[in-house]
Amino acid sequence: MDWKGAETIHSTTFPTSPAITPPSVSASPTLAPDRFRLRDLIDRSQLQYIDYKVEYGLRYNPAVFASKFKRLQQTHEQRPQHPISTMLPVVPSNDTLTAKGDNVTAVNIPGVNESSPLIVDSSSLDSENIMRPPTRVETAFELLGDRLRVLLLNSLVPNSTESRVIEKLKSPLSSLFSVFNVIKFENRPCIARREQQLATFYGICYHEMECSQLGGVPMDVCAGGFGVCCVFQLGCNDQTAQNISYFQSPNYPAAVRSKLTCTFSVALRWNVRQVLLEFIFFEMGPPSEGNCLNDQLIVTVQNGYSKYPVLCGINSGQHLYIQVDRDYSYFLHLTAVSNSNEPKAFNIRITQLTTPEAPEGCLQYYTGINGYIKSFNYDNQSAVVTERNPSYLNNLNYAICIRRAPNFCAVTFENIGENGEENQFQLVNLDEDGASLIRPGTAGVEIYNCPDDFIAINYLRLCGDRLNDGATTEDYTRNSPVLDDSGGPLVVGVRTNAESVGRGFKLRYRQEICQKT
Repeated sequence: MDWKGAETIHSTTFPTSPAITPPSVSASPTLAPDRFRLRDLIDRSQLQYIDYKVEYGLRYNPAVFASKFKRLQQTHEQRPQHPISTMLPVVPSNDTLTAKGDNVTAVNIPGVNESSPLIVDSSSLDSENIMRPPTRVETAFELLGDRLRVLLLNSLVPNSTESRVIEKLKSPLSSLFSVFNVIKFENRPCIARREQQLATFYGICYHEMECSQLGGVPMDVCAGGFGVCCVFQLGCNDQTAQNISYFQSPNYPAAVRSKLTCTFSVALRWNVRQVLLEFIFFEMGPPSEGNCLNDQLIVTVQNGYSKYPVLCGINSGQHLYIQVDRDYSYFLHLTAVSNSNEPKAFNIRITQLTTPEAPEGCLQYYTGINGYIKSFNYDNQSAVVTERNPSYLNNLNYAICIRRAPNFCAVTFENIGENGEENQFQLVNLDEDGASLIRPGTAGVEIYNCPDDFIAINYLRLCGDRLNDGATTEDYTRNSPVLDDSGGPLVVGVRTNAESVGRGFKLRYRQEICQKT
C-alpha cells in the first residue's frame, strides 16, 4: 500500500488487522515524545492501522481531533485547578448495585478512572499536531461543563468506606464512558417534609435504587441531591432492621373498622442500646376501669426482663424508651390487638439508638426547658375513635425523667393547660371499705393520703383532686405550684394499683435558672 497518501487517511478505508497493535510512545524509544507529529508519522513506515471506532468508541478523524485538541489544550492551560482535585477518590468502574457494609452509599459518576487524573495537566502538550486523541477525562469535562464539574467537586464525601451503590449517570453522555467516579455519602437519618400534608417524616438517606429495593418510600432529596430521604412505612406482619421506621395500622390514616391482630417486629442492630417509640398518632378503644380489655398495644423485647405497660385509649404525642440488653435482646415486637369493630388507627415511629438518650430506668424522658408531662389516656378529644374514657391505667409503676439544662437548678410543676386554664387532676385512693381517703376537691400528700395511686415529686407523694404539696399554701382545695430543687435527677414517679382509677394528670413543668448567691 502506498503510504504517501496518508494525509487523507481519514477518508481512506482499510481492512481490519487484529494482529497489528496500535503505536504508542513507549513502543518507539528512539524518538522523543515531542517529535511525534502527524507528518513525522506519515513519513515513517512505523504508522500502523488502528480501527479508531473500535479502539475509542468514537468516529475518529485525526485532522479534526488535532484541531479540537489544540483548543482543548489551551482551555485547560487557562483553567486553574481546583484545590480539592487531588483529594477525590477513584475506583474501578462497576455498573451494578453492590453492598459492602452498613450506613454508606456510593453513586458512580462518569468521567474518571484509576489511571486518569481528575484535572488534566496539559503542561507537556506543546505540539499542535499530536496524534494522541483527547483522554476520556478531557472529553468528559469539556462536555459536562463547569456547573456539573463544580457539583461533583463540592458534593463528594471522601472518607466513607462502607456500603456502596453503583449506578450510571442518566445522561446521553454516559454511553461514551465505561468508567465512573464514586460519590459516597453516609446513610444518616434525614427529614422529609410534605407541605401538602403538613407532615414531617423521618427516614434514612439512601440512593433511590437502594431505597426501592429495601421497601422504602422516597419523600425528599438528601446528600446534595445524590440520595433520597427514604421513609419506611410498614404494617401488619412486617419486619425491619432499619434505624428509623413507622408501624402503621392498615390503610393509615384511614381508620380500621374491624377486628385486628397485627404484629410488627424490629430486628435490633448489634450496637443498639435503646429503642424510642413515638406515638405520632394513637387512638384505640378505651380502657374499662383502668384495664385494656378489648384493644391493646403490647410491647415486648426478646428475652427482656423489663415489663412495659399495655396501652389503649388515646395516646397521641406520648413516647416510650425501651431498654435493650444486647446479650439477650435481638428483636422488639409490637402487637396491636382489637376485639371490637369500633374505629381505630395508629402510627408509631420506631428509632434504634446506639447511644442511650434516656437514663436507665426512665420510661419517658423530656429534654426541653419547658413542656408538659401527662398520664396515659388522659386526653378527651379524638379524631377517629367514637368511644372515649379518659382515665389512667391500672398497675403502673414507672418514672418520667427530665434532663436538667445547664445553669438550671430547679423545676416547677403546675396544673395549668396551654391556654392558662386549670387541668383536671385526679389520682384516687380508697380505704378498705371503698371510701376515698381524701375529701373530694382537695389535694392529698404523703403516704397516709396516697398509699396506692400517686405521683412522686422530690420524693413526696401527691394525689387527690388538686396538685398541692402544702409548701406555698395550706389551702388544699387549691392547685399550687410544686417545686423540685433537689440536686439529683429530675424524676417524677408514677404508681397505680388495680383497684381504682381517676382522670390522671397533665402538668406543665418549667426549669428555673440558678440564682447567684
